[in-house]
Amino acid sequence: TLTVTIDGLVVCTITVSQDGSWSCTPTTPLADGNHPVTITVTDAAGNRSTMSMTVTVNTQALALPTINPIARPAPGQFGFNRYPIITGTAPGATTVTVTIDPDRDLATDNSVAYSVPVGADGIWSLDTTTATPISGTLPTEGFTITQKVDVTAVARDEAGMVSPMASQIVTIAYTILLPIIATP
Repeated sequence: TLTVTIDGLVVCTITVSQDGSWSCTPTTPLADGNHPVTITVTDAAGNRSTMSMTVTVNTQALALPTINPIARPAPGQFGFNRYPIITGTAPGATTVTVTIDPDRDLATDNSVAYSVPVGADGIWSLDTTTATPISGTLPTEGFTITQKVDVTAVARDEAGMVSPMASQIVTIAYTILLPIIATP
């Protein structure tokens, strides 16, 4: 006989199958949070073995991540980075999968994906110059000036909860700011 106790209440008393398998479904759903669970097995001779653990229930969906526009050069500067830094926000203590589709065509197989940790402050940052893709390859020459790319971000926490997908069309920007010459 196997007895399952959750939060101090017996929720199942069942007979274990000959192959050792068993199943227990509480009649009342568990609320979000930590729940102490004790499993006690008693054999025909009355010998008992007990195992205890804490189970965490989390049914809350993760918030939608954000994707920020690519930063332009500061005033008075010019430049273009063919391998930009892409940033955004997501729930802290998650990992974001960022996927870049350079030609914005799902029919082609040229997307590149990265796994990016999210800081405790909820900010993630992907430097495409130094990051190693988890799939695909960024074009060797990087992106082209004013190229528009599709960027998606999906957050996942340690429990396996997955956020909705954020999607943004990002423009790789090139800006030249000419100096102003004052005449006396």
